[in-house]
Amino acid sequence: MTLTVPSAWAQEGESDAADTVTISFADALHQLYEANGMIKMAGSEKKQSEYEKKATGGLRFPHVSLSANYVAMSDPIHLDLTPVKDAITPLYQTLAGYGSFSPDVATPQIRQQLAAGLEQIEGTNWIQIIQKDRFGTVDATMFWPLFTGGKIDAANKAAEIKVEVADAKLKATSAEQVSDLVQRYFGLRLAEKVVEVRREVMEGMAKHLDDARKLEANGMIAAAERLHAEVAYADAEREFNKAQRDADLIRTSLQSTLEKNGNFFPSTSLFLTANLGDLEEFKSEALANNPGLSQIQSKKMLADQGIKKEKSAWYPDVYMMGTANVYNKDLSEYMPDWYVGVGLKFDLFDGRARVNKIHAARSAKDQVEAYERKVRFDIQTAVTKLYLEMQNDNEQYQSLGKSLEFADEYLRVKNKAFQQGLASSTDVVDASLNLSKTRIERLKVVYEFDVMLAKMLEICGRSNDFETIRMNNQGISYEQ
Repeated sequence: MTLTVPSAWAQEGESDAADTVTISFADALHQLYEANGMIKMAGSEKKQSEYEKKATGGLRFPHVSLSANYVAMSDPIHLDLTPVKDAITPLYQTLAGYGSFSPDVATPQIRQQLAAGLEQIEGTNWIQIIQKDRFGTVDATMFWPLFTGGKIDAANKAAEIKVEVADAKLKATSAEQVSDLVQRYFGLRLAEKVVEVRREVMEGMAKHLDDARKLEANGMIAAAERLHAEVAYADAEREFNKAQRDADLIRTSLQSTLEKNGNFFPSTSLFLTANLGDLEEFKSEALANNPGLSQIQSKKMLADQGIKKEKSAWYPDVYMMGTANVYNKDLSEYMPDWYVGVGLKFDLFDGRARVNKIHAARSAKDQVEAYERKVRFDIQTAVTKLYLEMQNDNEQYQSLGKSLEFADEYLRVKNKAFQQGLASSTDVVDASLNLSKTRIERLKVVYEFDVMLAKMLEICGRSNDFETIRMNNQGISYEQ
């Protein structure tokens, strides 16, 4: 059964591995972006950094929380007023027994009241419980950092940079997967073309063997020539079977990249582009757009924020706090219902930890800068190497074209000579093998160009341009 992509992918469920799926590179690229696990993982990592950035923004706002507590103490909290009692009791005792008052007030009545007051003083419990040993509270608390010396600003900027790092990582991962797809997709295309070449060689050796048997029957060649033709056919059959197994192995790798089962047959041809452009332009693009270098540059900015964060430790933290009692059980009535205040915290001595942390943060930045210099040099070297290799592939392709013409004509001549008894079986077999070798070598040159082009575009941050470049080179057959 033959399925058409991508309509086949719109169906639910996985394709059966036995199904034949003719797939273009454009459809394979679409499937890669839709299903590849590495790209999805990098995308999720970017989303994570975006949410963490939003969470870090919350540091600028007050934090309000609700807490509930139930407390058990060894003893209630008492207030002992016995010393007050001891101080005023003698006064009442004296006035109640002695003294002369004005004629307007009856002395017995005053003495009676003083005696009653003394009795009340002596009868009062002068040890009061102001908090029971068991109580519970529900409180709303607020904490709002007003000044942190730059810690919050550094944290927010760092979170913003981490989003940039994650975005660059997503681009780098996508570019790597596109290069991997090019290698496996066109690797399968190459393998299928090699199968075709091996099949043609096998069919040619079968015809050669048939000719040898007829010539032997007519007494025109010796039995050894026929035996040689049989060996050549067996070798061709073995190479054909090996080519099929190699294609199946690469097909499995393509399934892994696309994360989809299917007996894939690539329909997009191998291609070349003679106009590579200027080497210096590639270098400039790579230094400006390379996803890996972008990550390093973002990490350098992150290191700057790390230095600012450590320097902020030399400033005090100023904050506002407050608490309001929402509900309580057996809480002392002397406790306030709410309070607010402003606080300040500053570390006077920390064993030079702050100084050493600043030095450590600066060393971290030095590491990133050293790595950036190395990566810049490596990028330019890689671009130069790939550019020269692609130029070499173009030249080899042209050179092998002449070799292919010669090998094809040479085989034709040797076949004709063998049929006339003027050439040996070895001559025909050697000519056939030389032709197949040249054809396969030429196909490999085109394949290597495609892989090198994908790698070049990956380094330059232009992997999305691969399909556009391929489309611009349609109409020319490079698989002859």
